[in-house]
Amino acid sequence: VAAVDVEEVERHQAPGGVQHVGHRGVALAGHADRVGEDAGQTVVAVEADDVALALLAAAEAVRPAERFLAAHHAALRVAAAVLAARRPRLRGRESAWQVLARVEPILGEWASYFESLQLTCRAVEAGAVGVISERLADDLVRDAMAFRDAAGLVLARGVGGHG
Repeated sequence: VAAVDVEEVERHQAPGGVQHVGHRGVALAGHADRVGEDAGQTVVAVEADDVALALLAAAEAVRPAERFLAAHHAALRVAAAVLAARRPRLRGRESAWQVLARVEPILGEWASYFESLQLTCRAVEAGAVGVISERLADDLVRDAMAFRDAAGLVLARGVGGHG
């Protein structure tokens, strides 16, 4: 059983009536009203729902390898939500993590951290499930939640490079 408290993940109502799962009251959908009344608002709200579901799946996964992969996927959904809100220009073959670090330098360390886990994710997907301990999986779930919180704050404050 995961050491992450699923009760910590609770329902919140975001501005504009968007329902999503949040963590400690900070959520990506809270930025939806700042994107504008166009399609961008819907995109960020949908991304926030994806993030919420991915974090819930990570917190509830029984096996450490599944929890680890789900947490990494949730972090990628957070990055996607930020990129959907910022709509950066893409340059060549950059990963989502590279684009995030460029567009929102304040999230650069998070981007580097999660990008550094890509090879481990590939190994686990290939069957090396024994490399993931309970603690490592639980830590990554908590890290994904903290990353979501940081990204939510960045979006809410409009901080970042926007490039």
